[in-house]
Amino acid sequence: MDTPTDSELHPPKLPADLRTASDADLGRLARELSEQEQVLEERIAPIRTQIEAVRRAKDTLSTEQRRRERMASHATRKALQEAFADASHPLLETALGIPDLFPGDLPLAELTCVLRTGGTVQLGYATKRGTMSFTNGTEVRSATTWGESTALYLDGWQPGTKTLPGVRIVLIESRVERVVPAVDISIVIPQKD
Repeated sequence: MDTPTDSELHPPKLPADLRTASDADLGRLARELSEQEQVLEERIAPIRTQIEAVRRAKDTLSTEQRRRERMASHATRKALQEAFADASHPLLETALGIPDLFPGDLPLAELTCVLRTGGTVQLGYATKRGTMSFTNGTEVRSATTWGESTALYLDGWQPGTKTLPGVRIVLIESRVERVVPAVDISIVIPQKD
């Protein structure tokens, strides 16, 4: 069978009413359509192969980009862990006992904190960042500034609630939150120019 040219690769014109076509005409039309389909499939096979090669290259490139992002993240986390271990960032529990460490009106939302594990976090809830709960064992109060936090702490209040002691934190650039002990958090002191 001769390979049809591009001009011959138009689907055959189907009768307006297939119900009136003879069985022979339907068989001929089905064969012509199948032949044209096969020719077109053969023509696009190399393009499909090229597309698959491009997709594999994109996947390989994406894998390398993810590897580099993870390595950069790992290096940052490692540096934070080392800074935490060197005590170059004061522990939150220690810092709360130093009222003049920051201005009293400094919003807690502006503090950058680091977990012992190396993650950068903010105080508070995912939907309400910059809050910190304190309890005296019977009551719970919230602080939103450094001054409020240190005043409650110096009055004997502990971070957390009656039923859940600790500090609620949110991972930076996420909505992931959890409660951790204050000794597992350090505060990043901004470098003075």
